[in-house]
Amino acid sequence: MSPVFKKWISSTMATGMLLATTVGLQAWSIDLLRDVPLEIGAYEASDHVLDTSLTSADAVMNVLQGSQNLLVHMEVLRRGYTELSTAEQQKLIKNLLARKKAMAEDTASFFDYGYAELVYNRNKTGLFFLRKANDRLKNQFTSLAYAMAQAEVDLNEEGASPSEMTTRKLDVTYKLTDAVHRDAKSHKPGFWASFVRVQQKLQPVTAFKDIVKSDFSTSYVPYATSSLFDEEQDEFSEEMTTVTEPLDPTACSALGKKPLALTATPVEVASAASPASSVPVPGAEPESADTDTMADVEPTESDDQAVTTDAAPESSEAAVPPVQHVIPENATLYKTLNMDLNNDKVMENLNFYQVPGQEHYTVVITNKDEIVLGVVEAPAATYLAEDLDGDHIKEIVIRQFHRDPYHPVHVYRLKDCQYQLDESVEQVFL
Repeated sequence: MSPVFKKWISSTMATGMLLATTVGLQAWSIDLLRDVPLEIGAYEASDHVLDTSLTSADAVMNVLQGSQNLLVHMEVLRRGYTELSTAEQQKLIKNLLARKKAMAEDTASFFDYGYAELVYNRNKTGLFFLRKANDRLKNQFTSLAYAMAQAEVDLNEEGASPSEMTTRKLDVTYKLTDAVHRDAKSHKPGFWASFVRVQQKLQPVTAFKDIVKSDFSTSYVPYATSSLFDEEQDEFSEEMTTVTEPLDPTACSALGKKPLALTATPVEVASAASPASSVPVPGAEPESADTDTMADVEPTESDDQAVTTDAAPESSEAAVPPVQHVIPENATLYKTLNMDLNNDKVMENLNFYQVPGQEHYTVVITNKDEIVLGVVEAPAATYLAEDLDGDHIKEIVIRQFHRDPYHPVHVYRLKDCQYQLDESVEQVFL
């Protein structure tokens, strides 16, 4: 995160966006359109915005005309407000009005004019043009812009109470939700980070408490609900066996990989029914209840306690790295959870290690032969496996919106006997 954004976040949290009046009442003012930096770094036009000063109305118009992306338009108009003189601001408004009249059917033209009226003049008639653009384009950026503008008008111009769920505030929640759903269907770079900043800016407005706490990352990576094992039966269902052929349990060994020698302190083994199956690391933010029981298979208690094995077998070119290269120094084994990850009817192990001073667990994933399938970090010692694709091979899913909303989900997929980070999911949250 850049220093500019860090400074903005600190300022936002410090001020709380509250302005006290001299009569003892609380007057609210919220600046979303002027204050919230939007993430446009992935777009070519951002070079003109980030690296040059917008010192004239003509400079702003050049960027607007050179980019078709409305997120870029929103950000350049916001930055123009801070950099243009009053005279240049009004010149820009006149230029945008003239362009709107000359290009009456061009959606970007009346979007820009309406947005600029709200940013520079706090003229709520700009809402008409934003609504018209959203009705016509129905994309994530028009929805986001209309929601931001309505939130401002509700509190700043119409004087609504921050705790009252007005009709306009209700529409803000609908439009923010629409924006996320539209981006999940057709993702555009910069949306997620911009959306999170809007969420954070709305935090002090108590009427928005539900939407600012909502984990919208589930629109991109929905929770898996399918179960691989029926507790009433001793065997897997026919549906499962016909969909996917179980993986060969000897496949990883056939690659010449060597067993991993696990050396640790005594381990606590938890079952799925145990209330302690999800215990946050001391000092870390607690996970919500609905993220703590995501196992598709009822895990079984491990029969083994942590042991120190003899020296590992002689190494080979394909051997797993020595244990000291996998398990962090000074780590203690906190918990082991067991479940079938790869549809071979054999339980794999999720070994959660704690390191003093770290607010996360290092999770070493091993099979029955103690061959390492992957190493990931997790904020809580809970069931991390979900069958996202319905192919009966479980992914490791790290959900951490309340810990790091800018990187709310990491997905690891089993490939060539290793859990590897899914970069396509990472790109969604840039």
